[in-house]
Amino acid sequence: MPYCTYLTNEEKTEFYNSLPTDRDKEKIEVLVETSTDLIRRMKIEYQFKKFFSIYPFIGALVYHTELWKTLAYYTILILNIMNLYSFTAENENDRLYEPKLFG
Repeated sequence: MPYCTYLTNEEKTEFYNSLPTDRDKEKIEVLVETSTDLIRRMKIEYQFKKFFSIYPFIGALVYHTELWKTLAYYTILILNIMNLYSFTAENENDRLYEPKLFG
């Protein structure tokens, strides 16, 4: 099968963890039951890889999710700090009519 290389590590780990360790017959039964789902997932992953090879910019956005999570976290943190500072007693202006951030 050409799609076998497109199985993600998470799916491999999930499959290995779902296998019973008692008897070989049960392992084969689980493999037969989950094979169609695994093949479908591999085909979808193959289509994603093919799409992202055509459009590498979108692929870079998709495959760097941890970076985007970190950037979103720090952006929200900075915005919340700015919002809290505008409520402090040091800011003597009326926030509604004279909004100032640092001054």
